[in-house]
Amino acid sequence: MDVPLRVLSKPFGTKAEDKMVEAETVLLVLCALWQANGCFQLITPSRWGARPANCSAPLKDILPENVIIIHTAGTPCHTKDECSRETRNVQDYHQRTKGWCDIAYSFLIGEDGYVYEGRGWRAEGAHTLGYNDLSLGVAFIGLFTGTCIDRPLKQDSNCTE
Repeated sequence: MDVPLRVLSKPFGTKAEDKMVEAETVLLVLCALWQANGCFQLITPSRWGARPANCSAPLKDILPENVIIIHTAGTPCHTKDECSRETRNVQDYHQRTKGWCDIAYSFLIGEDGYVYEGRGWRAEGAHTLGYNDLSLGVAFIGLFTGTCIDRPLKQDSNCTE
């Protein structure tokens, strides 16, 4: 049964802002459905041990038209503990060495099959000069030049292709 989705939030005032809230709500609902089905799990910053961020710049008031797919160019990970540690290492490098306010990416994906939230849906990233305020940055954890992911990502038996 198809159920129409309605955004039950007070509009911000502009159509662009309303569309951003609507898109974010749809994505959050999809994430919740995937989590309930066991096929998707978002690891929030508090769950991977993030340090506090000093960011305040939101994405522009338009829907991101770009998703930038990159890799962290670092150590790969295969378990939740390894991927949490590597995500903390990336955040530490970005904050302490680069002097950025937080980890550069919106989301990171480990070879354990989990998605690690970086700056999330609404904050401007630091992943691609000239596109940070217009895009989400998704990074695969590890170095993938001249190689592929060495094994299939974890997949729950409840997931279907």
